[in-house]
Amino acid sequence: MVKRFPYLATGWLWYIGTLVPVIGIVQVGDQAMADRYTYIPLIGLFIMVAWGVPDLLNNGDTGKKYFWHHLQ
Repeated sequence: MVKRFPYLATGWLWYIGTLVPVIGIVQVGDQAMADRYTYIPLIGLFIMVAWGVPDLLNNGDTGKKYFWHHLQ
């Protein structure tokens, strides 16, 4: 699956790899409610969506039916 959809592995590893240092296991200061620490990790999820949607749409008739059905 990684060879067929490398963007999923890349996006997930980016997300986890950049989230772990700021996840707050050891809390220092007022970082418990700071959303600014999720901006860089969210790039990984955007990678998965940005390359996944076109791949889903190019997956033949099934992807197009699914996409258009949920848009309307």
